[in-house]
Amino acid sequence: SAVIWIVMVVCSGMDENLSLDRNETREIRPKILEKNVLIQHSTSNSNSNSNIIDLPNATSIYRIPNHCPPLTGPILSFSRTDLITLERSQYRYDHYWLNEGSKIQVSITQQSGRFNTYIIRGFSSVKSRDQDEQFDQLAELKRLSDVGRPLQIQYQAPDSANYLILYDNANTQTSTALVSIYINQTTYNLWGLSPLNCPNSTTCQVENLGRDCIIVQASSELSLHITNTRNWFLIFLFATIPFIMGLYKQWKRSGYIGKSARRSYPRPISPNYKAFEPVIATPVQSSIPPFEEENPELVIHFVPATIMTQTATGEVIDDARC
Repeated sequence: SAVIWIVMVVCSGMDENLSLDRNETREIRPKILEKNVLIQHSTSNSNSNSNIIDLPNATSIYRIPNHCPPLTGPILSFSRTDLITLERSQYRYDHYWLNEGSKIQVSITQQSGRFNTYIIRGFSSVKSRDQDEQFDQLAELKRLSDVGRPLQIQYQAPDSANYLILYDNANTQTSTALVSIYINQTTYNLWGLSPLNCPNSTTCQVENLGRDCIIVQASSELSLHITNTRNWFLIFLFATIPFIMGLYKQWKRSGYIGKSARRSYPRPISPNYKAFEPVIATPVQSSIPPFEEENPELVIHFVPATIMTQTATGEVIDDARC
């Protein structure tokens, strides 16, 4: 139970930093052991030194009962162009959050050398990269760009997640390319829904009711710091289940489960009661001689017999003798 308690406490924690563009919508997915979600906003502009900004002017927070609205809101489009130079065995990646159905297009004009370009779902496994084979195993898509061969990659996100666009130098020397990225981001349809009224100007506390969907819509480019408060009652309840099951099995094993509630007591012993003493059988020697199997003799004795016949007058006649 102590190990389960520690695991639940560790797994129920939330501490995330999210970056959103203007009008972008993002679902926040609290875990079952979280009681409240705390959303704090700070600007993503480096010149502001991450100063806390006023909550109502920064974002709108929605809580929709039972399910999330469809991703049929306005499409958000943005693009960026970078000149990327990679030394030998060097790589670089940019990551974007894409809602389900979002489309991304990457155009690469190679100026020198070659690039291997990967699209990878999630970026935690990329941090410990040693060989190119690891990128091949993680990639949703891989393309090679070369000088004189402009490359265009189109990809549609199958589900909502972080996606990496990773550029790996496939040349033994320095490689340079002009990279343009175009993204069409899907958004949640929040038409007709009212945002939550957060009384605190810097932090909004949203109660986790289990099946409810929590969505944040950014009014400008900003970052979110999301934490939580744990549901200690559920953590205690789940952590004690193995202990209770162990007691139940022990109780059942000792014979208290499945028996009648009536108890049976021993019968009182009478003073004249004599305990039963078992009778020990004594061997008896037989007078009949044992049968001898060796040289058996069969002796037949003939006894003379007289057959007498009596007549009707009472006279007895000796018929025969044998």
